[in-house]
Amino acid sequence: MSQYATNLSTLPPELHLLILKELIEAHNEPKSPRRGLATYTSVCRGWQASFEPLIYRHFILRPNDLESFREVTEELRRRRYVEHIWLRLDDPPLQVQYEMTKDSPGWSKQYFTNVIQHLWTTLADWEAPDFDKKDQRRLTLEINSDRVFSPGPDPSPPDDLGHYSKYLESGSLEAYDDGERFYYTKSERENMKPNTVRNLFGRGAIFDTKVALPEVRVVTDFLTRRGTARCVRPQLLGAALRSLVRLRHARIERWRNGLVRPESQWLSDMQSVFWHLPCSLKTLAIFEERGTENPRFNLIPKDEVVYAIILGTPKLERFSLCFLIDAEKLLGRFIEGDRRSSALGVEPEYPRDGYQKLTTLTLTSENFKADLVDDWDIESWLNHVKEVVKTAALAALWMPELRLLEVWNSGGGTASILRYEATDDNMAELSWHSTQNCDPFDEGVEQAWRDVAERHGHQGLVASSSLLSGDFEYYSEAISHLHSRDLVLHPVSAVQMV
Repeated sequence: MSQYATNLSTLPPELHLLILKELIEAHNEPKSPRRGLATYTSVCRGWQASFEPLIYRHFILRPNDLESFREVTEELRRRRYVEHIWLRLDDPPLQVQYEMTKDSPGWSKQYFTNVIQHLWTTLADWEAPDFDKKDQRRLTLEINSDRVFSPGPDPSPPDDLGHYSKYLESGSLEAYDDGERFYYTKSERENMKPNTVRNLFGRGAIFDTKVALPEVRVVTDFLTRRGTARCVRPQLLGAALRSLVRLRHARIERWRNGLVRPESQWLSDMQSVFWHLPCSLKTLAIFEERGTENPRFNLIPKDEVVYAIILGTPKLERFSLCFLIDAEKLLGRFIEGDRRSSALGVEPEYPRDGYQKLTTLTLTSENFKADLVDDWDIESWLNHVKEVVKTAALAALWMPELRLLEVWNSGGGTASILRYEATDDNMAELSWHSTQNCDPFDEGVEQAWRDVAERHGHQGLVASSSLLSGDFEYYSEAISHLHSRDLVLHPVSAVQMV
């Protein structure tokens, strides 16, 4: 039979290219079960050149993969192919845990610190993109802090490794058409036992802050996804973000801690993270979900973390902060600090050149969420809404490049969205969208926003309101109405809510 075997080099170039195209397209179909493109690189040098840019685009790494990753990316050309690295901070197998526990009861901190340090040491040698020369290369570093192999019957989120891998390959959300939804309903939250709450929302990878990570210049994007990052500790976030000295975009999706005291400590520790954000950062998106309900969470003091956020984010171009801090608290503190300084004739508490580059701002407000109980007073609710809308206008006066501002909230069958948006015809639009049939734009509110439009150089302001329809039992439906939805939440995270 060998005498009839076809030598690949004897095929016409057109047929050769057709074979390559068919293989690549079949593999990259969102629902294709095909795996193993790497095997095709051994066919010949031509196939190696065709397939390596595909197989080296995305890496999903476990701790045991890090040494191999360092070896296969030693060649500079391969490094330039890499676009996304997902580091899964999985627990080691139980037997390995047992052996490490015998040597050191506190093995977890040292173990995960070594893993992080190993990857950072590898990436520290990589060449950084030259933004001054319009180098458009982007490298996303994603970290999960789930304890995937932790034992117990807790209602853990589904491991979306297969779906996410296919999404990275194809770039299509169709990979999640048969994926499981992931959020906790009100009844699920209320029925969780204390140990379940602690395991689900209180455990995450521990990092030793005494260890200094090397500077990494190649990473442009940082990501934690809600489906794989229930408890992201500030110590890990702070060390990671400080060392990514050329970081442009950061997205942090997290679940609020299940217990009040650890959540209070988390907020306190986050102050340092906000204070030391990289100067290169252009986009910051933080989305918090609440796995448990407890009115005591409302008693946690947040003044200091609000102060750190305001002073740590003045050079951002796009900023989304959902559910961590209410819009009126963040913007109100910004305005009050400026007013107080003016009245006293001293330098402003917050520099007036802050947010000079901000084009997009998305926030949430608890006051936007209607509580449809028997004694609910819509007039009182509407007055609170108007105060938030006015506060947003006063803050927007100091954001000269602002093109889009959205404040929103939803859940329990209700949703409300405030939107201020600059249009292409040099006008500004102010709109209110709510499941409640009401209009918060009285003359005082409209005038406040007309002042904003005039300050921003627009020819005029058009105000409108509309009624939203839908079940709005969870955030996903309201997020789909936001013009900043791609900033608010990662597309995969949004799909997992539906």
